[in-house]
Amino acid sequence: MNARVNQFTQLLRRLPGLLQGLRRRRFGARPEQPAASDLATQEALRESEERLRLVRRATGLGMYEIDWVARRRYWSPELRAILRAPADLDINTDIDLLERIIPNDMRTRFRAKLQASLDPERGGDYDDEHRITRFDGSTGWILLRGKTFFSEGAEGKRPTRSIGLIVDITDRKRGEEANALLASTVHSSTDAIFSIDPDLTIKTWNGGAEQLYGYTALEAIGRSLRVICPEKLHDEQAGLYRETMNGRPVLLETTRRHKDGHLIPVGISGSPIFSSEGRVIGVAAVHRDMTEHRAYEEHLAFTLRELSHRTKNLLAVVQGLAHMIARRSDDIDAFEARFRGCVQALAYSHDLLVQHDWQGATLEELLRVQLAPFGGVDGAKIVAQGPEVFLTPPTMQSLGLIMHELATNATKHGALSSPTGSVAIGWTRDPSDNGIRLNWQERGGPLVGQPKRKGFGQVVFERIGASLDGAISVDFRPEGFVCDVTIAANNLLSPGKRPQGDRPGAGGTVH
Repeated sequence: MNARVNQFTQLLRRLPGLLQGLRRRRFGARPEQPAASDLATQEALRESEERLRLVRRATGLGMYEIDWVARRRYWSPELRAILRAPADLDINTDIDLLERIIPNDMRTRFRAKLQASLDPERGGDYDDEHRITRFDGSTGWILLRGKTFFSEGAEGKRPTRSIGLIVDITDRKRGEEANALLASTVHSSTDAIFSIDPDLTIKTWNGGAEQLYGYTALEAIGRSLRVICPEKLHDEQAGLYRETMNGRPVLLETTRRHKDGHLIPVGISGSPIFSSEGRVIGVAAVHRDMTEHRAYEEHLAFTLRELSHRTKNLLAVVQGLAHMIARRSDDIDAFEARFRGCVQALAYSHDLLVQHDWQGATLEELLRVQLAPFGGVDGAKIVAQGPEVFLTPPTMQSLGLIMHELATNATKHGALSSPTGSVAIGWTRDPSDNGIRLNWQERGGPLVGQPKRKGFGQVVFERIGASLDGAISVDFRPEGFVCDVTIAANNLLSPGKRPQGDRPGAGGTVH
């Protein structure tokens, strides 16, 4: 396009006589009667004018001419089409018409270059690209190349006319912007983006590819794409190549090889690269590291399996609780109250498990959620103290029910039923097997007596406590009820399996 513009500009520069004739006819000057010797020259000029008109129509080039003496201008039909000017627009009534289609942010530059082209010392050339606002409100880009001609006067040279060509380069500019956006996207992407030729030779290699596969662009470009493909997957790679070279895009999750030899799960998207003639000349590919995605899917599958397993266990526990509570309830109201409390205790433990991704939690966290309905571990009525201990999910469920029963009994009959009563909970490591010993001690409540029959709480201690692989003992001391719980080490999480993340009040005294 630029070569053609240069050719036409040179043509205009060689035809001053033609332009002078055009000016006379367009601007209403009365032509002088030609001499017989000038007839051949004028005929040649008319032929040149017709050739120029044909060229403009064939290429869509717009032409303008400005008579600085008569203060008049001419726009060719092609230029009016480029600028989408109304057919009835009188371009001679507004001397700033061309300037007004230039946006404000480019107007200063336009004025400076226009003034420079009107300076005889600078040769009169104008050559620039401009963003424009067309008369219909749409935006675009033009390439403007012009020439100003000067005449000698009493005060020196002065501009007499300017002529020029205008090309609509909107498509080219938008293509450049799209290419720049694409280049920026490829450069900044963390995905591996590269291209190969019909011989499977790597032609481009972005930073994401360097990071994913370990090869720098200098190492990768010029090598076969097989360098990142395990040998057992060469047939798969060849199949993908055939698909794209036949003009069909491909999508696949597979495995590729890092420079150091380890395998990487990747998602592959490949598309054919077409020439201007529509022939496939290569393949553009995007490889995405699927390591985290695969790990997430595996973890999700594990979580769903674990959820199904624990749901079945939970339903079995609920069924067992309903049976035990029904046998020891005097009426439906007593059954409902006791059953609702036990189910809520199970729900608290499971909420805590969900927060820790079903991996368990600390004993301190379990105490916080189970004792919250009874006033909470606030340092006044209930104090808890002991080392950091991580419980397995089944242990959380069993111990949560035990804590709920202890707190329920303390609220109904023990220390928590009295304004002056309190509960102290402490635990230490058991040196014999590295399990824990937990002590629940009540003080300041009503006098305690030995119960006449085995209550629901004692049944819970015996049946559910057995799952802790330890022992539970109770002592109905007059000054306050005492319960000791031992939990075997196999019910605790080892350091390498402990849940990660923030935990409220980890370690020390809970209050």
